Order: sequence, then structure tokens, then C-alpha cells
Amino acid sequence: MDHAQRPDAYDGWHGVLVSTLALRRLPAWRDLLTLTKPGILLGNLIAVLGGYGLAAIHHPDTEGHLLSLLVGSGMIIAAAGVFNNLLDQDMDRLMTRTQDRCQVLTRISVLQGFIWGILLLTVGSICLISKVNVLTLSLAWGGLFVYLVPYTLHFKRRSWTGLWVGALAGATPPLMGYCALIPHLDHQAIWLFVCVCLWQIPHAHAIALRHLEDYRRANLALLPITHGTTLIRQRMPWYIGAFTLIACLPIFWDNNTQNGIITGALGIFWELAAWRWRTISSTRQWATRHFQCSLGIILLFNLSLIAPLIPW
Repeated sequence: MDHAQRPDAYDGWHGVLVSTLALRRLPAWRDLLTLTKPGILLGNLIAVLGGYGLAAIHHPDTEGHLLSLLVGSGMIIAAAGVFNNLLDQDMDRLMTRTQDRCQVLTRISVLQGFIWGILLLTVGSICLISKVNVLTLSLAWGGLFVYLVPYTLHFKRRSWTGLWVGALAGATPPLMGYCALIPHLDHQAIWLFVCVCLWQIPHAHAIALRHLEDYRRANLALLPITHGTTLIRQRMPWYIGAFTLIACLPIFWDNNTQNGIITGALGIFWELAAWRWRTISSTRQWATRHFQCSLGIILLFNLSLIAPLIPW
């Protein structure tokens, strides 16, 4: 059999390889921006600013490196979004809520996306190590690793406990902001980290229930899929209650009573709303209420922390 008569399997694989490695044309800036998950990036930067504000109460000399912190942190968080998009292509194609990202990845090669992520990660890391401190950079890299390796590659696909693993990565940004001013982990840093971790559990469950069919198609091992939606509805007040209890702890610290009162009040409001909404029959409507409320709670939470940075 001569070359012209051979099966075209080689040509098929060769085409895939060339398509994957080819730089193609220069990507559009909108496509590169989409890969960074701008909405999630903005939320995380607000959290970084919140942690910075909490530290500023006891360390008012900001040393002029807030901009460096935001730029460096933003680039590393953006890089995490880019790498996550590359790793989750198989699942994202099955979900309506992520179709825009998939369309971008038809216009950008894997190599282009990888280079974009590496560029963001490198510049962000240089910014943090040269202008902020080593601990902040270490936290950024630690959060990136947990998000991409244990969470994205394993737990999210295989176990409902992945939500808790993802919460650890999601609570890193405020810790980065705090340690930019106070380069060690103290009781307030731990409080902030645990508080944001516990907030993410009901928030993530609300997202899961709003897009449950999408996640079923992607075959993700989320708790409402593995154990049913009724269990989530029953547990939601307990999740919010745990967040509220931790949020109140600063009341017992002489130097941080105001934060405890504000965050505790936010948690109590959410808890009361959860009990009021328990009679809503539509699971999607119930989840949407919690999703919207959780966004408002975390925004007000961070604004209360940022207040010391505002020149009155």
C-alpha cells in the first residue's frame, strides 16, 4: 500500500497537533480578557482590598504598595482563570453557562492560552515579590495550586467534598491583602480566612442549584447531584449559621468590635432570610434568592473592611 492509499489517521492526529500548537493570528484582546473570568477576577480583587483594609486598622502606614498588590494579585488570579479554562474545556462544552469561554477557545490555540496564562503569572509574581512581600506571593501561589490541581483536576470531578477544597483556594485573596501589610498569620488573618471559607459553602450550593442541569450534563460530583437537592435546602440554614457565628468573633476582641458587629449583623440577616425562604417551592427560585443575598453579604462584608482606607 503506497502513501496515497494509507488510512488518514496520521493526518488526523497531525492536524490536531498542528491546530493545538499553532500560534495562528494574534488573539483579540476581548478573547484574552474573557479567559481571565473578569467577573470572578473583580470579586477576588475586592476581597484582596477587604483584607488589606482589615490590616490597615492596625497598620495605617500603607507604604504606597496598594497598587502593586492589586496589580500583582490581579494578574495571578487572572492566570488561574486562564489555566482553569484550559483544563475544563471538556466540561465547559457541555454547560450553557460556560459556552462563551468555549467559543473563545475555538479562536485561541491551547498554546496561545498557555502563554497568556504564564505571562500573567510571571508579571504578577514579579510585582508581588519586588513590591509587596514573600508571604503574599506564597499565598498567591498556594491558592493557585489548590485551585488548579486538587480542586480542578480531581475533587471537582470526583467528590462532593471538592466544594470545601475550592473554598480554601477562594479564601486566599483576602488573606493576601491582609498579609501585604502584616506579613504574618495572626488571629485576625485566620478569622478572615475561615469567614470567607464558610461564606463560600452556601454561595456555591446556591450556584449549583441554579445551574443544576448544566452540572449534571458535565457529570460533576456536586452534593445536590450525589445526595439530592432536599439535603441542601435542609442544610443551608446551618451553613449560614456557621458563617454567622465565626463572623461575630471579633466582638470579643477589644480592638475589632466594629467588624464583629457589622459582619455578625450581616450573617443574622442572611439567616433570617433563609428561614423565611424555606417555604419557596421552586428550587431554582430559592437558590436564586440565596445567590443574590450571598453576593450582597460578601460585598457589604468587604466594604466594611475597606472603610479604613477611605479618606473621610
